Amino acid sequence: MPPPDSKDRSPWRQLGFVLGIAFTFPAALLVGYGIGWWLDGKLGTKPLFALVFIALGFVAALLELLRELKRLNRE
Repeated sequence: MPPPDSKDRSPWRQLGFVLGIAFTFPAALLVGYGIGWWLDGKLGTKPLFALVFIALGFVAALLELLRELKRLNRE
């Protein structure tokens, strides 16, 4: 494997990766909670769907993290 280019190791690229993760996790959890809260309000099942969709948001964020880590390893 050839050595990585200097642009691949730049602090800006690393900062972008970290900030992407930092925003992905809370965003996925908030979207999951919002969908669950809305469904709970419509169906009267508080807090069932909020908890389910928060868990799904967490799983989605973890899958995105794994996808990004695989992409970084390929580069």
